[in-house]
Amino acid sequence: ANARRRARLLEAGHEQIDLLPNERGAVICMSPAISTVTFCRGSLERAAAKLGPRVAAVVRANPWLAARLDDCDGELALFVPPNARDAKRFAVRYDVALRRKTPYVALVEALARGGRQGPVLCGTSNEARGTSAPLW
Repeated sequence: ANARRRARLLEAGHEQIDLLPNERGAVICMSPAISTVTFCRGSLERAAAKLGPRVAAVVRANPWLAARLDDCDGELALFVPPNARDAKRFAVRYDVALRRKTPYVALVEALARGGRQGPVLCGTSNEARGTSAPLW
């Protein structure tokens, strides 16, 4: 099944990138996503208008951020889709309520849990492996 999935990805134009041993180690693959929250003052629309294009520029410069994880000969590998540079990775979410005074641990838990649209944080590498789940 893994070999067929890999073949389909390559046929669809994905570029395979082999990961370094430390990038596919057990501790890294089971670790939760890095999380951060930045609170700003002012208009949400103005902030989104500034942040959206900046995130798009980061993805254009680093297309592997739009990749997916899968297996190659029993090892975890990265598969970058042909349209990775155009992937939309910025979204304004209204379904998760956060407040400045919420303790950090509670913020991370709220982002991991998410809301009606699902979690805000990416899952672990093990959770994303073999799925089309975003890495970033």
